[in-house]
Amino acid sequence: MEEKTINRNEALAALAEHYRRHYDRWEVLMLEAKRSLSGDDDREAFKAIMRLGQRKSAYMDGIKDAAELVGISPEEFMVAVNADRDKGD
Repeated sequence: MEEKTINRNEALAALAEHYRRHYDRWEVLMLEAKRSLSGDDDREAFKAIMRLGQRKSAYMDGIKDAAELVGISPEEFMVAVNADRDKGD
């Protein structure tokens, strides 16, 4: 089987895109948590959604750690993550 390698820029782009997808889902979870408290004040739903958000956050920390393992500083990584957002996409 042929071994595949990617260069640093490809790794940065792939990890940043992966992080963005999970961050977008995390944002949705946090909005759902807020909504769960409005109206009928469903604390159990809020707690469950917040647990999912905490897991998602820990997963995103792992993505940042993976970037660091391949020599990408946290600052450089977050610039890449936010690059599309900064352009207005």
